[in-house]
Amino acid sequence: MVEEFTSTPEGKRAWERAWKEQHEEWEELVKQGKMSRIKYYRLINGMDQKTLARALGTAQPNISRIERVGYNVPTRT
Repeated sequence: MVEEFTSTPEGKRAWERAWKEQHEEWEELVKQGKMSRIKYYRLINGMDQKTLARALGTAQPNISRIERVGYNVPTRT
């Protein structure tokens, strides 16, 4: 779907503009303390929690817990 949408110059510009706006919104949420940096980096890399969990060799609920604002990730983790 994205490939089809971005196949035209207008579509590509619209996609890039929307991505930039979304990225800025997420940055603002991190600055306000409403989103964890871990979640921010996962989102800008286009990953869902399940994919990140698999890559890290852990379960998805662990990622959910780690991404909670204010959660102190143990050093060992």
